[in-house]
Amino acid sequence: MAAIFSLLQVLLLVLALQHSAVATNCKERERHALLELKKGFKDPSKRLFSWEGQENCCMWEGVQCDNKTENVIGLDLRNTVSYYQEVGDLYIISSRLEGSLGGEISSSLIHLQHLKHLDLSGNYFLGETIPSFISQLKELRYLNLSRAGFKGTIPSCLGNLSSLQTLDLSNNGVYQYEPSHQWLSHLTSLRHLVVSGVTFSSNSSTSLVLALNKLPSLVEISLSDCMLESIPLFIPSLNFSFLSILDLSQNNISSFMPGWFFNLSRLEYLDLSSNDFHGRVSHNLANMTSLKSLNLGVNDFSEDAIPESIGSLCNLDTLDLSRWNIGKRFAEFGGVFSGCLRNSLTHLHLSSASLKGIIPDWIGDIKNLQVLDLSNNFLYGSVPSSLARLSSLQELILISNELNGTVPEEIGKLSELVNLNLAGNYLNVVLSETHFAELEKLEILFLSDNPLVFNVSSHWNPPFILKTLRISSCSLGPQFPTWLQTQHELHALDMSDVGIADTAPIWFWNLTTKLFSLDLSHNQIEGTIPKTLSFRDIFSVDLSSNLFSGTLPEFGSITRELDLSNNTFSGHIPANIGERMPYMFYLSVSTNKLSGRVPSSLCQMKGMGAVDLSKNQLSGELPDCWLNSSALQILDFSNNNVIGGIPESICDMPSLTSLHLSNNNLSGEFPVSLKKCCHAPATQPGPLTDRPHQTGWTPLGARPQI
Repeated sequence: MAAIFSLLQVLLLVLALQHSAVATNCKERERHALLELKKGFKDPSKRLFSWEGQENCCMWEGVQCDNKTENVIGLDLRNTVSYYQEVGDLYIISSRLEGSLGGEISSSLIHLQHLKHLDLSGNYFLGETIPSFISQLKELRYLNLSRAGFKGTIPSCLGNLSSLQTLDLSNNGVYQYEPSHQWLSHLTSLRHLVVSGVTFSSNSSTSLVLALNKLPSLVEISLSDCMLESIPLFIPSLNFSFLSILDLSQNNISSFMPGWFFNLSRLEYLDLSSNDFHGRVSHNLANMTSLKSLNLGVNDFSEDAIPESIGSLCNLDTLDLSRWNIGKRFAEFGGVFSGCLRNSLTHLHLSSASLKGIIPDWIGDIKNLQVLDLSNNFLYGSVPSSLARLSSLQELILISNELNGTVPEEIGKLSELVNLNLAGNYLNVVLSETHFAELEKLEILFLSDNPLVFNVSSHWNPPFILKTLRISSCSLGPQFPTWLQTQHELHALDMSDVGIADTAPIWFWNLTTKLFSLDLSHNQIEGTIPKTLSFRDIFSVDLSSNLFSGTLPEFGSITRELDLSNNTFSGHIPANIGERMPYMFYLSVSTNKLSGRVPSSLCQMKGMGAVDLSKNQLSGELPDCWLNSSALQILDFSNNNVIGGIPESICDMPSLTSLHLSNNNLSGEFPVSLKKCCHAPATQPGPLTDRPHQTGWTPLGARPQI
């Protein structure tokens, strides 16, 4: 009985201690510091709603405390909102802001003197500099400020963080011009340095590497896109004994491969891509036996072959020699990929390498291959059936070659395939359901610009759910493909010039609610677009050269490219079109049956590059509101019923190069402002035959793949 009583006492004591631990507030000084930190933040999505009152701050969102001392030791406030980088900066910014913290970082942070972990990555502190008072957090071991919108110089006092093991300042607008970089050499505990996208002065590249060589614990150095122009060819006393990751990609380094590279015996990841490395690749590459990933693409190496030394790297799983001018038959390199590479290699990138001939059958012997990229070469013949032996293949990218044979049905057995890209070839084959039989994981299908014919049953239920489908210039019609209604996760769809001569069914318009890009141009698709349909998130739309009718559909505020030309749309152009789509860059509704006036709200689209309203039935006077249209290059109001004079402001646009007003009912004198249009080309192109140029912009028919 006494033993039971004693046991109950122990249990009650344990429960009391647990209750006390939960109920006890965190340190008052630290709780107050966190509340002050919150005051400085802009938090539109209320991520820090739990940071309030007298509650135990150890229970607040993103706060970590030591279980014994209850000191705050971690702040994880990173923004993890996902977004699609491919669809344009406007969408990226608006999506990131939804979950971002902004504003200022309060100096109250220094009262968290036991902080070991600080992560503010992915937020949006636009224009703020990296706070120098972070250097007072002496126990800090992990600091991540990447992708957070910081500007200005990196405070050299960060060198006081002698306990720091991970420093990530990548992808901000920060720079460091200090020639000696001594502050970096003071981070004696540093293991991971990620400063990709940080601008270093070009004349201090060598001193930067020498400063890092004083840190013997370094495991990772990521200096991608740092404007480096050189690296030391010789380091007298090499200290990179533990270095596993070295990323020098996307710089301006003009150099041979330094000999000290080949002494990095523990190096597993080496990326020298997108530089100006030249000369031959040393046979000493074979000494780097720990290498798992090697990227030498987009350089000026004098190799006219795949270096044989690569065949000795038995741990290599990723090889990228893209944009090498190899210029030989692919089949000649079977020896390099024989032996241990056939078992180790999982990613092979040989795009734009001037490879010739057929795709050799031995490619099917690299049994663990997951990614095969042979794009932009001179390969011809058929897609080999030996690829079916690559049971782990996830990406097959053969775009822009000269393949002129068939696609084997065995391709449908690649059950792990996520991305199939055969676009831009001369493949002449009838694709059946067998070609897709086991492709349950397929998300991206690019078959554009091939004379391919789809021959599938109207009752076919594909095994896949695609996110991107591009099959322009294939033969898909004349009926609208019924199997498409199963593809309810589409983000990008290009079915231009596929021979459809049918009415767009209602179920199709329901698929468009998730689309960022839609191209149905150059078909004979009929019907009206439902008025209830919302194109809220669509970025680019091309419905040109069809038989669509009815009033113009409504599009969302992020739409930037809209081509509805060569249809039979009628009614008025919405008076508030400029308010609805303020970021529009290209707008064409040419060759329709639109009436009414030219809306003055077009002038509110300050980023607009081209407007084509030609060949309609527009009337009334042209608006005189173009003073702020600084980006407009092409303006076409020709072949309408416009009356009145030419607006004075129409030639106050500094970028205007093409103005079309012919075949209207204009009257009055030419305005004096037309003298300002002298920078327009003497021989004017046809209406919008060429779209305006803009950094990061390409025509609808050649836009970046999504």
